[in-house]
Amino acid sequence: VTLRNQKHQKHDSKFRVNVVLQELHSWKYAINHLETLRKTSYDSSNGKHEELLMGIWKELRPERQLKPEIDRMDLLGFQADDPATDFRGAGFLGLFNLSNLVTKRIGKEGFKVADTKGTDYFYASACIFLTMLAVEVTKSMQIPPHFWILRQGETI
Repeated sequence: VTLRNQKHQKHDSKFRVNVVLQELHSWKYAINHLETLRKTSYDSSNGKHEELLMGIWKELRPERQLKPEIDRMDLLGFQADDPATDFRGAGFLGLFNLSNLVTKRIGKEGFKVADTKGTDYFYASACIFLTMLAVEVTKSMQIPPHFWILRQGETI
């Protein structure tokens, strides 16, 4: 009986080591993927980037068709007319997360509060900052990688 338990324990410990190694590999993959997205600069000539930005406009300003020659991006909570300035630290990841957030009820409600006269709250900039904070916390291994919804093979 003792010999059988020892074999069983060896099998269990190998299994546990394998699980830990798989989790570490997932963490490494998640961090590498996040860093790739973060280091991909926002590019107004990239159709996918512009499509996401226009989607943000449509979600937050549905009553108003965007006219680039008149409308300003600070109406979405960017610090300036050129959103590239705000995305410089978060890159495509910041754009992607902001795009996902504004499709959720909580994101739209947050924008309504930020858009109230007299608040001086840069909604888009704050969301981008929170993306960067989440990346740093993930890299420090304080939150698990499954916090992020990662799609393998997604093109940017």
